Amino acid sequence: MVDFDILMEKVLSKYKLILNRTKTFVRHAFFAADLDGNGKINLNEFMTLYRHIEKDKFIFKSALKMFEENADIITEDEKNLSFDKFTCLCVDF
Repeated sequence: MVDFDILMEKVLSKYKLILNRTKTFVRHAFFAADLDGNGKINLNEFMTLYRHIEKDKFIFKSALKMFEENADIITEDEKNLSFDKFTCLCVDF
């Protein structure tokens, strides 16, 4: 027999640990990819990061489509990903 409260406490503790590690990983990945330090990731920065993180799964056309569909900072010069949108991409994919 298992005490439900103790079980849930352990599950939630593990969940919080995994969540914090994931947040740290995403934060580090974003700032590592943001090579020019402008607080956003352009296509070249995204492709460089994606190619290194997902070596075996990297397909240029798929990565390009993913970037194009999710870019949320759009200027005359280029499209970019904000930290928030990048975080959503990491969670979704």
